[in-house]
Amino acid sequence: MVRVNGKSLVSWGKSKDEALAKLDSKRKALLTEGESVRQFRSKNAQTVGRLCELWLSAIGEKVPLGIVPADISRRIAQSGVDAYRSTLSRNVLRSPQGCSGLPLGDIPVSRLKRNDVVQLLEDMRKAGLSTSVRQNVRGRLIQVMAYGMQLSWSGASDAWAAVKSTARPESEVVRPATSLTIEQVNQLLETAARMPSTRMLNPLTVLYFAGLRIGELLGLRWEDVDLEVGVIHVRHSLKRERGKMVLGSVKGAHTRKVAALRDVPILPQSAEAFARQLEQQKAEREAAGSWKGFEAGAPEQYVFSGRHGGCLDPMTFWENLRLVAGAGFGVGDDGKPLVRIHAHQTRHTFVTLLRDAGMDFDAIASVVGHANSKVTEGVYDHVTPARQADTFAKVHEALGRQAAGQ
Repeated sequence: MVRVNGKSLVSWGKSKDEALAKLDSKRKALLTEGESVRQFRSKNAQTVGRLCELWLSAIGEKVPLGIVPADISRRIAQSGVDAYRSTLSRNVLRSPQGCSGLPLGDIPVSRLKRNDVVQLLEDMRKAGLSTSVRQNVRGRLIQVMAYGMQLSWSGASDAWAAVKSTARPESEVVRPATSLTIEQVNQLLETAARMPSTRMLNPLTVLYFAGLRIGELLGLRWEDVDLEVGVIHVRHSLKRERGKMVLGSVKGAHTRKVAALRDVPILPQSAEAFARQLEQQKAEREAAGSWKGFEAGAPEQYVFSGRHGGCLDPMTFWENLRLVAGAGFGVGDDGKPLVRIHAHQTRHTFVTLLRDAGMDFDAIASVVGHANSKVTEGVYDHVTPARQADTFAKVHEALGRQAAGQ
C-alpha cells in the first residue's frame, strides 16, 4: 500500500514482487496524469533495494516520468542500464556470492549505516570481486541515495552521507596490461589461415592492426572503410540489447565525442584483409543464394558478416578466437589457451606496437579513442592527419623489421 494525496493505493499479488510491480504500473499511470512522485509514501517498500529499482526505472525511461535523477544529465543507453541492474542485483539486492546475512537491499533506507556499506564492500572483496566492481557498487549507491533525497524519502540524506563517507576501494595489486608480441600475432594469424574455416583470419588481422574494440570491429560497414584514402571511420559499435543485436554508439561517444568517434589509418596488413574479405563475402553470397540485408560489398553491408549476410555475435566471435588461440598456442589442463587471450588484449597489443614504433601518447590516444590521460599517460590534443600518417609509416617500417627478424 502507498499513500497518494492522503488516499491509499493498494495492489495485491501472489508475491511481494508481483504486488510491487502492479503498484509501479499505477504509480506511472498517475504520473502521466500529473501527480508528483514526492507524494508517494510506503512503509513496506522504502528499502534500499526498492529505491534501487526506482532509480533504475527512472534512468532507463525513454520518456521521463516523474523526477529524473539530478546526476543523470543525459538518457542512459539500455546496455548501460542493464549493466547497472546486473551489478546491483548481484551485490545489493542479494548478498554477494559466498556471503551470508541480510542483503543490503533489504535494509530500510532510514536505517542504512556506514558500517553496512563497509561490510558489503569487504564481503565483495572476500568473494574475489575486482576493485572496479566494488567501486561501481559504491558509485551506484551514492547515485541511488541522491535520488532518494530528490524523492524526499525519509533518511535518504543520512544514507547518502553514510555511503559517501566510505573509502573508495583501491586496487591492492596492479596488474600490468598484457599484450602479444609481433611473433605471437603472426603465429595466431597463421593458425587462423590453416584452420578448416578461415573466416577468422580477416577480422583478426584488422582487430590486431587497427586497435578496435570487438563491437567496433563487428559494427563496421563498408561505408565506414575508405580503402582509397586508407582510413577506417569508427562511428558505431555492435552490441546486444534485450536479447537482440543492435548497431549502437561507440563507447564514450555521449561524453567525449571527439575522442570516441575517430578515424584510424589502415595499415597494409588491414588493407590486405579488407580486400580478402570483400572477395570472400561475394563468394559466400553466391553460395548462399539469399543474403540478409544488402548485397556483398554494398555500403550498408557489414564488413564482417555471417555466411548469409547477417551480423556476427561478439560472444560467438570471442569463442572462435579462443579456439584459434588454443590451436595456435596449445591448451592447458583446464582447457584454456596457454597464451592468455582476453577482451582488451588486442588493444594492448596494438598500443604496444605503436609505442615500440615511436608514436607518442597523444597520437596513440587519438587512434584508439582514449580520453583519460591515465590510460595512455599523455595529452591528446592537436593530433593532425599528417602527424598520424608519419607515425603510422614508422609503425609499418618497424613491423616489417620485426617480422624479418632484424
